[in-house]
Amino acid sequence: MKRRTVWLGVAVVVAIAVLGAGVGAVLLVLKFGDGARTASGGKRYLEVELRGEIPDEPASDLDAFFSRPRPSLPGIIEGLERARDDSDITAVVVKVGLLPGTGWGKVQELRTAILRVREKKPVIGFIEDAGNREYYLASACSKVYCARRRCWP
Repeated sequence: MKRRTVWLGVAVVVAIAVLGAGVGAVLLVLKFGDGARTASGGKRYLEVELRGEIPDEPASDLDAFFSRPRPSLPGIIEGLERARDDSDITAVVVKVGLLPGTGWGKVQELRTAILRVREKKPVIGFIEDAGNREYYLASACSKVYCARRRCWP
């Protein structure tokens, strides 16, 4: 009887662990998604939001679990490269907000990645508020739309 109880206990613990892992995986997919959106007509596009400080390295696993981490520079560039080669994605939308703390070197790397995507697909830029870095970054896009009436001084 004891062996049966032990095996039953182990089976329950394993079942709970598997169920917890499955629920966790579903929650992570729902929380982070893949960044791709579907427009009317079934066409898919990638939406990239660039604002604030862009970190050099990805967040640790623990930070990523408890809060939505900021995308890192290598992650953003890798995502743009994937979108460039993905035949299901028809365009890329880049939302550019203020980039305080983001140096010109990072802005240049992002701009180069956007230009590479632009070789194969349209890249639509949207500026909410901008300074020189933001204008320079958005100038790599095929088209640029501004939230304000006059975006350029």
